[in-house]
Amino acid sequence: MNVICPKCLEAAAVKLDLADGDTLACPECDETYSAATVRELVDGWAKLLPWIEAHPARTEAAEATA
Repeated sequence: MNVICPKCLEAAAVKLDLADGDTLACPECDETYSAATVRELVDGWAKLLPWIEAHPARTEAAEATA
C-alpha cells in the first residue's frame, strides 16, 4: 500500500526497518524518519480537521445541496 511521505509528499511504498520497528524510509526521496514524525503529522491534522469540517462555509454549502 502506498502512503504519502511526510518528507517529499509523494505517494510511495514506504519501508519499515524491521530491526527497530520505528525507522521508515521513502524510496522516492531516500529520506528516513520515525513513526513519531508520522504521529506528529497525524495528530496535528486531527486537531484541525474538526474545525475545518465545521466551518460555516462548508456547513452552509452542505445545507444548500440538501
